Amino acid sequence: METIGWVAAHILWAVWTVLYWLLVQLFWLLLWLTLPIAIVAVVGVLVAERVLGRHQVRPWIRKQLGGIAGHAWRRVRSALFALWSVPLRVLVWFVIFALWYAVLNLWRTPRWTPWGRAWGRRWGYA
Repeated sequence: METIGWVAAHILWAVWTVLYWLLVQLFWLLLWLTLPIAIVAVVGVLVAERVLGRHQVRPWIRKQLGGIAGHAWRRVRSALFALWSVPLRVLVWFVIFALWYAVLNLWRTPRWTPWGRAWGRRWGYA
């Protein structure tokens, strides 16, 4: 029984290590992708306020964000409805499958590319 506990502890540690690594990589990826965009957006708003005036820029931003938020909320609402109708077991298996697929794709890449396949089909050797 002690051996089973030892093996289970090592398996859980390995799973936690992989998940932690994936979460940290995802965090830094999102940070370095969104930070430059956010900086450019803030600078753009400040320049637009200086050039056009605050009274023209602020209402335009509110109008744009209102439309984007409305569309996003409609999509999230339909996705939430779909997820609430799925049994919990299916959701858990979906998460497990997504993690498994992500881990496998870290090492395995497809052997063909769309361009190479199209070229091969064009010349008859694919």
